[in-house]
Amino acid sequence: MNLGNFNEIIQALSNPKNKEHTIKTNVNILRAMLKTLNLDKVRLMVDTRALLYVLPFANSQDVRLREAVLDILCVLSQVFPDLNAFAPQKHIPLIEQ
Repeated sequence: MNLGNFNEIIQALSNPKNKEHTIKTNVNILRAMLKTLNLDKVRLMVDTRALLYVLPFANSQDVRLREAVLDILCVLSQVFPDLNAFAPQKHIPLIEQ
């Protein structure tokens, strides 16, 4: 998945006019992307705050959509059990002063 496709998914999730089928498809794509456990894809999901667009569907009437959202949360919680995973790294200066 490239960044362009990811942006299209986020735009589709943020558009309230989209039908539930489109929303379900895009949430399932994000879930499949996370289930690969590719650290770069997970960081992309977290860095772009895509979860903010996914979370509102946790109270959907569709059971499968709710299941996909909860599965995304579960995968994210397993990949980064330590909250310090996203702490900024300290850079070591090349020249000592």
